[in-house]
Amino acid sequence: MVIMASLIRRLGAALAAPGVALAFGIIPAQAASAGGWQRVYRNSVKTENILYSVAALSGSDQWAVGVWGQSALVMHGTGSRWSRVTVPGQAGAELFQVAATSPGNVWAFGNRGGSTGVVLHYDGTSWQPVALPSGAVPNEAAVLSSTDVWIGSQESCTGTSCTTDMYQWNGTTWTEYTVPALVNWISGSAPGNVWLVAETSAGLPGPYTLLAYRWTGSSWKAVSMPHPRSTGPPMITVVSRSNVWLYAWQAKKSQRGYLLHWTGHAWREFVAPAGLPTGDGLVTDGRGGVWAGALAHWTGRTWVNTEPGLAFTGTDAFALNGLARVPGRSTLWAVGDVQRTPTGKVWDSLIARYP
Repeated sequence: MVIMASLIRRLGAALAAPGVALAFGIIPAQAASAGGWQRVYRNSVKTENILYSVAALSGSDQWAVGVWGQSALVMHGTGSRWSRVTVPGQAGAELFQVAATSPGNVWAFGNRGGSTGVVLHYDGTSWQPVALPSGAVPNEAAVLSSTDVWIGSQESCTGTSCTTDMYQWNGTTWTEYTVPALVNWISGSAPGNVWLVAETSAGLPGPYTLLAYRWTGSSWKAVSMPHPRSTGPPMITVVSRSNVWLYAWQAKKSQRGYLLHWTGHAWREFVAPAGLPTGDGLVTDGRGGVWAGALAHWTGRTWVNTEPGLAFTGTDAFALNGLARVPGRSTLWAVGDVQRTPTGKVWDSLIARYP
């Protein structure tokens, strides 16, 4: 299975860092608790299948993407039922991210064989491929509208000096830009408010210097911010010009996770408890807090570990790789994979909802 470069670095960094082993690794099932994560879907067909990313448009409209054997996997949810959807060119492809702004503007990103980029667009009626510039392979993406889409692509390093090629879609063509760092995550709340989080070093799990850049309308400009030495793969989510969240791990022996919050006037830092199982996906809770993966919730006042509320896979190990919140609600969706048997090596798709 081929995983795009940024995902390889994220997963590899997490597994290599003792303080974040649970964040991106396989998490054993725990005792259940009322009002926590609930399993909505678990596949158990012959072909191995895994989900990597989820997007939620409403309580009755969700999309998830991943891989089904040697083909791309796209699934659509209605809130209570999930079904597989056929998309063009799915044979030999893998999809690692899905993003949407409306029922008629859904995008999926991935690759074929690791060297050919794949971008698909759903207009509310059908899925169609979107041509990419030669050599462009999406590693991370953000969708602001049908005529404003960003992807991070090729990364190159000379020593510890690195660059990432960025591409912007205007509805007709892609325009290339360069960021002088390794880009890990892109997020935006509007066409004029797009951010990315990056690192200076090619040597994940680190340590590296945490960086952020903001799109000015013509170029990517470095953000004035704290630059803590960090480890692990950084994440970002942008709500507005005065509400931006970053997450990474301290480059210290304890390797505790931390949040940086931009309020529009100043940066605030919130350090997570040691051993908190933070994971892939950073989304706000709609009430002043933020989720760092499916198991760690910063309420705005305290950290909550939701791992003890997980018991929907029995004794089978599982991982939750992607996270999304339903707009206007506190409901979360998470996708991932679950081990078919406690001692097996085959993994199946898993979808969960909170609460």
